[in-house]
Amino acid sequence: MPFSIIRNDIVRVSCDAIVSPDDSELSMSGGASLAIARAAGEGYELMARSLAPLETGKAAVSIGGDLPSSWVIHTVAPVYEDGLKGEELLLRSCYRSCLKLAADRGFESVAFPLLGSGTFGYPAREAIDIANEEIASFLSEHDMDVILVVFDKLSFELSRELLGDIEEYIDGHYASAHALMGSRSRERYQARSPRQKPFYDQSPAAEEEDALFTPQSAHPAGPYGSAPAPSGTAFTGGVPELSSFDVDEGFSETLLRLIDERGMSDSQCYRKANLDRKLFSKIRSNPSYHPSKPTVIALAMALELDMDGTERLLMKAGYALSDSYLSDVIVSYFISHRVYDLFRLNEVLFHYDQPLIGQ
Repeated sequence: MPFSIIRNDIVRVSCDAIVSPDDSELSMSGGASLAIARAAGEGYELMARSLAPLETGKAAVSIGGDLPSSWVIHTVAPVYEDGLKGEELLLRSCYRSCLKLAADRGFESVAFPLLGSGTFGYPAREAIDIANEEIASFLSEHDMDVILVVFDKLSFELSRELLGDIEEYIDGHYASAHALMGSRSRERYQARSPRQKPFYDQSPAAEEEDALFTPQSAHPAGPYGSAPAPSGTAFTGGVPELSSFDVDEGFSETLLRLIDERGMSDSQCYRKANLDRKLFSKIRSNPSYHPSKPTVIALAMALELDMDGTERLLMKAGYALSDSYLSDVIVSYFISHRVYDLFRLNEVLFHYDQPLIGQ
């Protein structure tokens, strides 16, 4: 998928290029840069150091040596002092320089560590926001798979305000649902097949497999959205009326009509939904294509549907949201509060160890 977050060691990630956070002399004296140098093997350091000196915020590329990735993009992140010495602009420049270099080289995939964090001292929450904003901005105009690699969960923190709101929402929905289910019901729920669970692998192979199965009958979902949604929406057409979901329309037909009503292009929709262009092409060209549940949720968020509209679109593909699944409750929080930021949604899912939309 175009943008994903994973917990891993970046030296183990296989893609066209990984990003190494270096100092200006590319001395590889510690942290991720040293780990990358050791994994890349003989000859890597000599070639990389020939690129020095490298200015803060700039990027250069060298071969990947023995790494699973073919190339390494070197960049120099700013050392954080007090946030008043241009650190933010320089950190943004790191992402922009690396992504531009990757695009110029024709790379189809690139993996970043959380630049600026760790020994560079940039506050983790601010570093995450900058990474998300710059990657999202780039992907709004380019087709590329970008991976944010987080070595440990402690370095990936949510804002206290957002976390508090979500925890309160979860307590009022997910916890209540499980209290009503009882232990025997929970066991039956957990014994269901993976195809009935809310999130499962959305790799191309999984999407192909989904197309072979007839959608299951949707079931009524519990109540969502205890907080009132703000008036108005970000798109021109407004939230679709329930009557606009024709019972005779299939999923693909409904989706394409909603895109037209929003005045969106196909590329605007699939990029905002963080979907691969090839996957979207399959949905458009095959009226009987059966998408996965994460794909439908991603498209509902791209179209900025309200809760009723999201449920209707899910039903077109044979799914529903349920208070019995933590991942579904988190999704319902975002939609009921009209927060259509898919990158932030995936941050929250990552925080709660839930599968991300698009992975």
